[in-house]
Amino acid sequence: MGSDIIRVENMEFKILLSEAAIEDILKKLADRINKAYAGKTVDIVIVLKGGYVFGADLCKLLTFEHRIHFVKFTSYEGLKSTNVIRNDVQLTEDIENKHVLILEDIIDTGQTMDHFLKQLETENVASKALCTFLLKPESLTVDLDVEFVGCEIDDAFVIGYGMDYNELYRSLSSIYQKI
Repeated sequence: MGSDIIRVENMEFKILLSEAAIEDILKKLADRINKAYAGKTVDIVIVLKGGYVFGADLCKLLTFEHRIHFVKFTSYEGLKSTNVIRNDVQLTEDIENKHVLILEDIIDTGQTMDHFLKQLETENVASKALCTFLLKPESLTVDLDVEFVGCEIDDAFVIGYGMDYNELYRSLSSIYQKI
């Protein structure tokens, strides 16, 4: 699957971001985050499942002390959001008075992150920031403050680099966009 165009069931996807482009975006993102958190210890919350690849790659580039936690929300079926957010894995660690950085693979409507940020309001954290690898600004239905954005993209369905179609294609090293 190293082609510029791949077939998934009856759909075609074209390459949006190559592995080299992803690495470049990661380095730039890590530089900004390292400057923002220099000298601090940060609790990083990676949103599963899609965020696992991005989170792992980004954390390798971070130069400050950090702990890693996971949460999991479900809101997609096939190509569309169901607009119903299920919290499948909850944050169980104490994050009170800690700096929290949330890592998300892609922000589409923003509903899931809005839901999670509202949950965090009761945690009395020292600071919280949101980082996403991909942002679809045209798709946002809520007002979100996303401090760190790797790349803005159009409102198209994407797979690869942790992002899936029906739980498949997460392991593609490039990101493909539905044609």
